[in-house]
Amino acid sequence: MAEQSELQLVDLGYSGTIQSLLSLLLNVDTHGHYLIASNPGEHKVDGNLVRMTGYLKENVKMGEGYLPLDRSMFLESLLTSPSGQFRGIRTNFLSVDNFDFFYGRKVVAQRHFYELEQIMIGALGVCHHSAVHDVHFSSEEIEQLLYSYMGKPNMIPRFMHHLFDMDDDVTGNGTVNALQFFGLAS
Repeated sequence: MAEQSELQLVDLGYSGTIQSLLSLLLNVDTHGHYLIASNPGEHKVDGNLVRMTGYLKENVKMGEGYLPLDRSMFLESLLTSPSGQFRGIRTNFLSVDNFDFFYGRKVVAQRHFYELEQIMIGALGVCHHSAVHDVHFSSEEIEQLLYSYMGKPNMIPRFMHHLFDMDDDVTGNGTVNALQFFGLAS
């Protein structure tokens, strides 16, 4: 298998911390494809080129009033890992070319990950259908959808509320529900 000259990453966003860390750890150039990129363009990280591209919006910062970024926790909860929140990484003592990854506890969303997988299967189905039938959405149309779900209460059915739980132990907040946090659930 040929080595890649540049590692391609897809992420919700937005500052490139994980992308920069991977570029540093793997000693490879990276290109991050983000929904929202606050710091787009090319940057050097320990001799490696780190490129960031935002597809919905670029050059916006947290707290500036751009709702899809300010409430990105809403999407992050749906795009969670089945392993739990990433907590740390270290070199494997038995094999210095490998790393050990450490995760926090699993919240309800991780224990019910099969439900999130069904949502992703549906989302991929919509993407496939759109590609086959040449359906396109503008950034403005996607923003309108996000503003509806992220800005209006009770848009998400109650039976799905548990999927928005997130482990926020790192900040000492325990489990946080994105819908409750932003006043989107009664």
